[in-house]
Amino acid sequence: MKHPFLLFTATGIAMLCGCATQTETIDLGPKLTTFSEEELMKRPTITLPPGYNTDNFRKIRMNVFVQSVDGKEKVIDSDGKIVERQLAASQNLGARLQGAMAELNRFTVRSDFNRGAALAENIRKGEEDVKQDADIALSCMITATKEKEKRYNDTLVIYEVDVDYSCEDLKTGDVAFSGHAKGRTARSQFVGITGRITGGFMDTPDNEKQAIEQAALKALVEIANRLGNEYPVGGRITGSTATGEKLTLDKGELDGVGANQMCVVFVNDGGVDIPIALAAAFPKKTGTSQLEVRRWNDRDKDAKPLLKLFKANPKGFLNNNKVYAVGYGMPVPPEWKQGVDDDKYRVAK
Repeated sequence: MKHPFLLFTATGIAMLCGCATQTETIDLGPKLTTFSEEELMKRPTITLPPGYNTDNFRKIRMNVFVQSVDGKEKVIDSDGKIVERQLAASQNLGARLQGAMAELNRFTVRSDFNRGAALAENIRKGEEDVKQDADIALSCMITATKEKEKRYNDTLVIYEVDVDYSCEDLKTGDVAFSGHAKGRTARSQFVGITGRITGGFMDTPDNEKQAIEQAALKALVEIANRLGNEYPVGGRITGSTATGEKLTLDKGELDGVGANQMCVVFVNDGGVDIPIALAAAFPKKTGTSQLEVRRWNDRDKDAKPLLKLFKANPKGFLNNNKVYAVGYGMPVPPEWKQGVDDDKYRVAK
C-alpha cells in the first residue's frame, strides 16, 4: 500500500496495535479509514469526494476553542473493587491541542478563545466588518480518565481522552457537524508485595502528562479527519504538459496538499462537475503542486468527450474551460502520525 491518506467517514476502521499469537490486542484508536492509490484505482469509475466545494478551495479560517473538564481516576484492585478519585482538568492540555490544530496547513487557525467568542457573537449580530475574520469555529470539550487494573503479573494503566466537539459555520450560525472522538494509551507497571512500583511505567506527573497528551493526539487525529472530509483541499489547474499527463495545481504544501495525496481532476461542464482523471500530488512550498495522472475516467460517458478534447490540446482546453482538482482526505502533520504510530502496546497473556 503506497502512502494511504485519511478520509473522514461516519464509520471507521479501528487501527489496532500490533497483534501476535502470544499477545492480547488492546484497541487504542484512533478510528480511521484509509484510502490508498491501489484502492482508488480499482473503483469502476472516478468519483468526487464528498464535501467538496470550489468555494472552499482556499485557506479556511478557523477559530479553535478547547476546554478541559475534570475527569475520573478509577482503580480496580485484584478483588474487583472499584475506587474512584477526581482527576483534575489540565488546562495545559487544552492549550496543547489548540497549538496542535495550528499545525494543519489546510486551515488558518486562531486559538484565542475570548476574541474568537466575541467574533462569533458579532457575526451572529450581522456585523459585516468581522464576517471575513473567520469562517468556522471548532469547539472541543476534553475529559481525561485514568484507570488502573491490577492483574496477575502486573498493573495495567490506561489513560483515555474523550473529546466532544462541534463545528459552527460562523457565517450562518449553523452547526456544520458535531461528534465524539476518543484516544487511549496503555502502560504496564509492576508492583511489589509492599505496594511499591518496582518496574515498568512510573505514573509521575510528567509521565502522566505525556501519556494523556498522546491519547489526546489520537482523538485530535479523528477530528482532523472529520474536518478534512468536510473541507477537502482543492484548487484550479493552471498548466499542463503537451501530453496532459502532468498538470499544475495552484495550491501547494502550505495550503494543505500532501505528498502523494490522491486527487480527482474535474471539469465544470455546463454547471456540472465531471471527473476526468485520478492523479497523485507532489506539492511544493512555493504554492503549487505537480499532479501526475494515474488513471483517466474513460469509462464515464460524460467524461469521454471532454477527455477527447483535453488530450487533443491540453493547454488550449485549460484556457477555455474551468478545470479543478480536489484531494481525498487530508494529510496530518508528520509529528502527529509519529506520535500515534509510536504508541504501540501489546498485553502479555
